[in-house]
Amino acid sequence: MHLIQTVEKIDKQCTVHLTPKRIQFILVKEAELGYQVWSSMNAASLFNEYHIESKAGNEISFQINLNHLGRALKCADKNPSQEILIKLTRKGDIPYLSLTMEISTTRSMKLTQDVPILPMSPEQMSNFIEPELPNPDIIIMMPPLKAMKNVIKRMKDLHKTLMIRANMNGELTLKIQTELVSIATFYRHLEHPQIDGGIRNEGPDTIASVQVDVTKFWKALYSDQISPSHVICCIIQEVALVLHALLDDFFITYYIPIITAS
Repeated sequence: MHLIQTVEKIDKQCTVHLTPKRIQFILVKEAELGYQVWSSMNAASLFNEYHIESKAGNEISFQINLNHLGRALKCADKNPSQEILIKLTRKGDIPYLSLTMEISTTRSMKLTQDVPILPMSPEQMSNFIEPELPNPDIIIMMPPLKAMKNVIKRMKDLHKTLMIRANMNGELTLKIQTELVSIATFYRHLEHPQIDGGIRNEGPDTIASVQVDVTKFWKALYSDQISPSHVICCIIQEVALVLHALLDDFFITYYIPIITAS
């Protein structure tokens, strides 16, 4: 449920890709290097039993409205001990994701909720390609997201553009600047994790900065709802800002486009 609430902040329409071992949630808000969210989890961590079969190499893809799915899951959220049977079904010509659970009121009863979906062919799914970006200039661990989210919420009421600057000395700066006011928040002693590929110009004096839409950045901070073990910020100068929210068997990656100087 927390995952649905998190990605729903970006867009209501989501692409779901099911494979025999993993489940992906993909949101592509804009084309090319626009706002994109890619998340993936082990199916075994979400389901006690999981079976998938299709003519497309046992993979299934479909689009679903997260608002509708979230409402269907609210009953399960109120009864966390109850098992839910989720299956793809069709009634007439309309395909659904069907959720069935037992609820207890004055007597035990089964509740089934059908969420409409739009099936996608393998050819359509092949158009969804995760962005290939150069190695970042800076990789830095994010401070606690909940406190940062409150700061950014106040900033976004002042201006639409947020400047993010970081260096390899564990320092991160978030700044809003207008003709009338300049507000910045500073974080120090942050860690620099190692990821595949490393950074482009490694060195203690390396500094990188980008400007992004403050509201788009703020929405990404809602990943605090899934209580990630780590959130890594990657700054790719003049290209993009990438945030990785990581759990043991699950991750969400946000590709946030930059605002270039006019």
